[in-house]
Amino acid sequence: MLKAVLLNLDGIITNLSRFHFLAWKSIFSQHGIVFDDEQWSQLQNHSRTYIIKQTLEYNDIEITDELVSQIDSEKNALYQTLIQNELKPEDVNANILNIISQAKSKDLKVCLISHSKNAELIIERLGLARAFDFVCVPGKDVQDAITSLIGSSPVTESIVNFLTKSGFSGNECIGIENTSDGIEEYNLYNIFSVCVNNFDPEVSKKAKMSYHSVVDINLDEIIFKYYTVNSQE
Repeated sequence: MLKAVLLNLDGIITNLSRFHFLAWKSIFSQHGIVFDDEQWSQLQNHSRTYIIKQTLEYNDIEITDELVSQIDSEKNALYQTLIQNELKPEDVNANILNIISQAKSKDLKVCLISHSKNAELIIERLGLARAFDFVCVPGKDVQDAITSLIGSSPVTESIVNFLTKSGFSGNECIGIENTSDGIEEYNLYNIFSVCVNNFDPEVSKKAKMSYHSVVDINLDEIIFKYYTVNSQE
C-alpha cells in the first residue's frame, strides 16, 4: 500500500542552480580562477569537493586540502547569504503546492529528500518549513558527496534516513526526481520512481514514469500507475 511521496529539493520543489553558479563564480574569481557557464553545465550535478578539484585542475592550480577547504567554506557561506537574501516563496515551482496538498488529502506522508545541508534554510525561505512530514538530508558529519551504492549519487543517505525514520519500505513510496543518479537510487530501494526531465530521454527511460516538467506532474495518474505496476509484480 502506498504510504508516502518523496520530493527532491533542487529541480523539483525549486530551482537553485542560479544561486550555486553565482556563488561559485564569485568565489573562484576572488581566487583568480576562471569559472564559466560551460564549466558549470558540466559540473553542476556533482559535489562541492568535486567541483573545486575539477576547476582547480582545469586552471592548472595545485590542489591542496587547505585550498579546497577554504574555497568550499567561502562558497557555502556566500550561497547561504544569497539564499537568505534572495530566495522567496514565489520561487516554489508551479504545481508543487498542489502536489503536496493532494498527497496530504490522500493521507500520504510527504518527505523532502535532499543531499543539501542547507535544505532546512531553503524550505524556510520558501515558506515550506511546515509542509513536510519528514525532511531528510545528510548528517552534519557527512561530506556533501555521499558514497553511493551505485557510484556518485548524493541521495543515498537521505533515502536511508527517511526509510529508517518512517518505518516504511521502499515499495510503499513514490519518489519524484530529476537526476539520473537519483532515479537509480529510488529504483535500488524499490521506490516507484518518477522522473521529471525534459532534456535527456535516457534519464527518463530509467524511471517507472516520466514527465517533461513539474507543471505536468499528475499525482492521481502516478498513483494509478503505482498500483497497476505493483499488482503485476
